[in-house]
This record gives sequence, structure tokens and C-alpha cells, in this order.
Amino acid sequence: MRFAARIMVTGLSCLVFVLFVLLKPWQQASTAADNPDVALMGDLWDQVGIPRFDVAGDRDKGDAGNEQEGTEEATKGEGTVELPENELEKTEAQQLPQQNQQTADKQDNNLHTNENEGKQAENVDHPKHGLTPENPIRLSVVACGDRAGETLVLLKSAVIFSHRYLFFHLFAEDNVKIELSRELDTWPAVMDGRIRYQLYSIVFPEGQDAEQWKKIFKPCATQRLFLPDILKDIDSLIYVDTDILFLTPIETLWEHFYRFNASHSAALAPEGEDIPTGWYNRFARHPYYGVLGVNSGIMLMNLTRLRAMNWVSEVLKYYEEYRYKITWGDQDLINVIFHFHPDKLYVYPCEWNFRPDHCRYKNACPGAFNRIYMLHGNRQLFHKKDQRGMDGFITIYNTLEKHREGEDIHTSILEPLRQALPSYKADNTCNEMVSSMLASIEDTIHSMA
Repeated sequence: MRFAARIMVTGLSCLVFVLFVLLKPWQQASTAADNPDVALMGDLWDQVGIPRFDVAGDRDKGDAGNEQEGTEEATKGEGTVELPENELEKTEAQQLPQQNQQTADKQDNNLHTNENEGKQAENVDHPKHGLTPENPIRLSVVACGDRAGETLVLLKSAVIFSHRYLFFHLFAEDNVKIELSRELDTWPAVMDGRIRYQLYSIVFPEGQDAEQWKKIFKPCATQRLFLPDILKDIDSLIYVDTDILFLTPIETLWEHFYRFNASHSAALAPEGEDIPTGWYNRFARHPYYGVLGVNSGIMLMNLTRLRAMNWVSEVLKYYEEYRYKITWGDQDLINVIFHFHPDKLYVYPCEWNFRPDHCRYKNACPGAFNRIYMLHGNRQLFHKKDQRGMDGFITIYNTLEKHREGEDIHTSILEPLRQALPSYKADNTCNEMVSSMLASIEDTIHSMA
């Protein structure tokens, strides 16, 4: 009897213990809700790393949060693609004057958001552009007047410094179209199908005065403002002015698309980094982006997103409002739009759009001391003689102009530049930058070997 009694007592004790263990978590959850001191203790557990029981309410909340994040990731749009490993460079926003610091902070926040979303998207499998003919890197140029020759040198720099499949969307007047096609059709890369192109006439929206739009700033420069509605079947492309030279593979510029966050519709470089010599902050009579404005010579355009924000309607609206206050035509209108939509713009560093203004008086582009990836010879710099201190710009343009498609780039480009560029006296800031220009070209050619 005593032995049986002991077994019964032991069994009852085990049953009580099991019931206590099972019921304790719900008791803790109820006590935490009613007693702040218990809830505080739970927080302390979290801080020291002691795991807490995941009650049903917390699990449900976590699942809902994960579902929401998945939905956001799935709806980011076609412009969201895999990030490259190199990190996004920050702008000079922290050095901007106090009265415009709020706008600068928005720009900086956009870039930080961009980095965070990129980290979340690192493992997403997205196709790289330019690896197949069906998924080329797209480049658009507008050429009118006497810009055919300059346009061909630009396109040549994109072709010879890349092995990717490219597609050119070329807008030009009839006489320029003839000259472009006559030359392009002789290029081996065009003949073998790696490079394709399409020529378009200059067109403007129905009901608009086409001749008036053609004369704003440079001939036909405003054409690119209407690309989202003209190229309705194209998702994204790079627009460049005719006075641009690639010193790096075009796919490295395209990679900035991969850094867009869910809001970004376009990417541009700052107009300047030096407040005392800035143009917009001293002379503009219209709203502009940020503190110093942006330069429109190299513009990454997600046409899908631009259409979604009614880009062309915005262009027409602000043109009517500020038409008598703009100086730089299409660039001013772009600045006005992104002044009112700053969250839509991604800003990349000045070494991706390096202009004489960055070095005319002093080095106003700190990143250019390392590498210069894109040259912008604005104000017809490439065609001017006796431009003291601009030897690097002009020599690179002339060397690329002389190069013939199919020639060895080491003997026709790299070796001549290695001989010429270091010989220029570093007696001004622009000539000091030739080493950065040459370094980018050397990197590019070596990467293609």
C-alpha cells in the first residue's frame, strides 16, 4: 500500500508540474499587460540577450510585417535591379549653407534610403543589361545643326570601351540622320549586330509650337524632355548630350540604375559643388533642385516611372509658368520639376559628369582626384583651340575622333594618350586632372583584355 501511495503522489506531482510549465507563458503575457514592471523586465531580458517566449500576438505581428516587406519588394517596379558591390558615394550636402540645409538633407536622406534598399535587394536575381541582344543597354542622343561629327565621337567612345550589346535611339534632323547612318553602317560592331540603332525625326507633342521648342537653348535640346511619351515601349535608357565622352564602360554608368530606390525616376549629377561660383544659387530666377541645381548633360531616365509621374504634363505646365525666366532651356525645366519632386531624383557624384567648371578656378570635384569616368566638354570646348589648361579634354577628344572602328585601341588610343597627357604642365587645376582621366582609360582598356 505504501508503495502504491508513493506512486500516486509522484504521478500527481508530475501532472501539477506539467500543468505549471504549460500555463506559465500565458500567465506571464497576461501579467506583462497588466503590470508595467513585468513588461519592463521583459525589455531588460531583450537587452541582455535572454530569449523570450514568442506569444501568439508577436508571431502574428511578425508574419504581417514580413508579408508587408515582401509586398513592398515585389512592387518596387521595373527599375529595381541587383546592386553592384561598390557603395553609393555621398553628396556634399553637409557642406551646404544653413538656409537651404533642409533641401540638402532630403537629398542626403534619399541616398541613405537608396543604400538601405540596395542591401535588402542584394540577393534578388535580376538580369544584367547588355549581355544579350534582347536586353541591350540603351543610349539616346539628340543631334541637330552641326553636331553629327561630335555625336559620332560620343557613340564611338561608348562602343570601343564596352563589349556589351548596345542600342542607340538617335533623334536628329534629316540631314544629320543621313550623315549618322552613313558612318555607323561602316562600323564592325554595327555590322556584326552587337550595336543596333534607330533614327527618329524631331517631334514635339501635338498642339505645341515645334519651331519654338526647337529654339529653346541649343537646337533641338528640348527633344529629350518628351522621350517618355515618344519611346512608350522602352523602360529605361541613358540620355547624353552630344559633347560627352565615355572614359569607362557604359555598363558602369548603367549600374547607377541598380541603386535607385522605389521612388527614383531619374539620375543626374550636381551642377556644381562650390557655392561661391555656383550659377543657380546666384543667378536663377526660377526654382531649382537642392542648393546648387543639377546638370542635365548625362541623365539616366527610367521612362516607366517618368510616365507614371506624368512627366510630359509637368514639363508643359512649368514651361508655361517659367518660360520667361529660364536661361538654360531643358536643364532649367528639369531643375524646376525636381525642385517640386526631389524624392524622384537620384544624384550621382561629379566624376560621372566632369566639366571644365569643376577645375577652371579650383578643384570643385573632390572625387575626380581618383578617377574621372565621363567627360563633358560643354560650351563647345572640344572644338576650341588655344584653350589654356584644357589640354586633357581636347587631346582625348581628338584621339578618339582619329580612332577608326576595328583598330587596336592600345596602339590608336592608349599609347598616344600615355605620351601626350603627362607632358602637359600642371600649372592649373584642369591640367592636374589629366592623370585621373588617363587612369580611367587605362582601367577600362585593361578590363577589356
